[in-house]
Amino acid sequence: MSVVHHGRPVTNRILQALSEQAWQALELHLQRIDLPHRRVLYQPGDRIESVYFVEAGFVSLVKTMADGRAVEIGGVGIEGLVGISSVYGYDRSLFECVVQVAGAALQIGLRDLHRVMDHSPTFNRLLIRYSYIAVYIRWRNAAAVGCLWRRTVSTLTRFRSLMNFWR
Repeated sequence: MSVVHHGRPVTNRILQALSEQAWQALELHLQRIDLPHRRVLYQPGDRIESVYFVEAGFVSLVKTMADGRAVEIGGVGIEGLVGISSVYGYDRSLFECVVQVAGAALQIGLRDLHRVMDHSPTFNRLLIRYSYIAVYIRWRNAAAVGCLWRRTVSTLTRFRSLMNFWR
């Protein structure tokens, strides 16, 4: 199905995968917005009032560590949506969501999103599948970083042992 919103083709992969019926129910509530560089969509703990189906650009999910360092733990482009925790009924942002590459999104209020999800089991399953894959990718990335960190520490420990040997 070719998905068009107000005469413009839709590029978001989730929206492109919708059935005609689900798209018609959802389209009524979508509003195209610009995503300027560095715009903060949510701060940690903010109430999620709307979610954003990214049409162009890139949004980073950033976690601030206890020591004040910011770590990008994930990102959302045209394949997904920002505010995925709201699919499971959790209406607070866990991360800072900030636009890294300017673009655009189709925004929908949370109540309207849940209404469409309630009436479209296929849309509901699609969002749950997307969220599972998004979480899996974040876990995989965290595991890769953890392995890299352990290898770095192991290498540094061996190097230090060698240096102590030659003293």
